[in-house]
Amino acid sequence: MTDQRTKRSLVLDPTFGTGGLVEVSLPGGNYGALIAVTPSRRIIAAGLSPGSSHNITLVRFDQRGALDPTFGVEGVAVIELSDALEHMLYHCVALPDERVVLIGTRKVCNMIAQDYFFSCVGADGALDGSFGSGGTTIIAPYNRVFHVFSATLQSDGKVLAHGEGVQWPEGY
Repeated sequence: MTDQRTKRSLVLDPTFGTGGLVEVSLPGGNYGALIAVTPSRRIIAAGLSPGSSHNITLVRFDQRGALDPTFGVEGVAVIELSDALEHMLYHCVALPDERVVLIGTRKVCNMIAQDYFFSCVGADGALDGSFGSGGTTIIAPYNRVFHVFSATLQSDGKVLAHGEGVQWPEGY
């Protein structure tokens, strides 16, 4: 039996950035980024700011790979979450109205127990105050350890997150 499928190579889009690549210098060093594509085909890259577990940096590019000046400050927005908590960012999901929901966990510094956070960033790069409490919704008490495995936008416009939680025994 032979494989009849055609082999295809991936080719960078030369109309995006410079030869298909975009490089942005951000303060603080290297960022690990999550990517979401908005309905208008803008690209959002989101990651924890290096050296900070409570600031999330978002960068928005237009379809050509240029920084979008209508987002944050010249295409870059820094969202400050609670500085008393350590955050981990697991997913970002673009909503139909160009907002982006950031999904992760947070915990008291040097503790094990965590909860989920969902923060919504508006199309301008600022936290959306109409979402949750001041732009963030917290789910679950601090007596559990959580991991977010995936998140997706449902057809009704709601975000569905899939994760796991472990209940710690009292006194642990």
